[in-house]
Amino acid sequence: MTEQELNEIENTILEQFQNAEISDEAIISQIKSMPEAINQILQSGSDLFLWAVLWDRFAAAQLLADMGADVHCRFEGSLIAGNALNVAHTPKQAEYLLGLGLEIEKNLKLSSGSYLNPAIVAAGHNDQIMTSYWLGRQREIFIDDEEYVSELMRETVCWISMLNQYGMLAHIIADEGLYNILKEHYANEDDKKSIKLSLSALRQIKDETLEPQKKELCRILNARRRELP
Repeated sequence: MTEQELNEIENTILEQFQNAEISDEAIISQIKSMPEAINQILQSGSDLFLWAVLWDRFAAAQLLADMGADVHCRFEGSLIAGNALNVAHTPKQAEYLLGLGLEIEKNLKLSSGSYLNPAIVAAGHNDQIMTSYWLGRQREIFIDDEEYVSELMRETVCWISMLNQYGMLAHIIADEGLYNILKEHYANEDDKKSIKLSLSALRQIKDETLEPQKKELCRILNARRRELP
């Protein structure tokens, strides 16, 4: 096949990934019907595997991996900011990808590189399940690197605090360890506008079981606001 024909096939598959009306079975059937063309596309360095994971076409992603896709490919875009680990939709998917040998990006700073840690990406997507998974899983994987794990927890909490997503805030407030990090972060906040936004976000959390923690956090923020010029 010509390069143009292969590009057309690849673009068609990418479009199908995004079309909710097309079933996984139909996409898989199409991929299986043209193994030579798919192999040529994959050998050219295609990132079809990464996009299959992004669009939650995981069965297709697994098939592409079996066919020799580059499972380690990375993308700098804001939706992905790394490899397929950053766009795994479930812990089960993440475990499969880790089993393929994909490496966790340790960069935790949005401004210091193109690629980000999956916990930071999940928090940015307001994904409570995957944020919790990645924090817990990295505690296990990097158990011998206490400094990194501490920084991971701190930076994730700071990122969630900056985003002020009510569901994610409630999630970290309910976790004693993350809650203590949030208290420390609020106690050192140095911007009155940020304090105002944080107070507003806390008021939006309706879970009555978190009222004691919310009151304590509001007290810390108000005290800090009075200290600032």
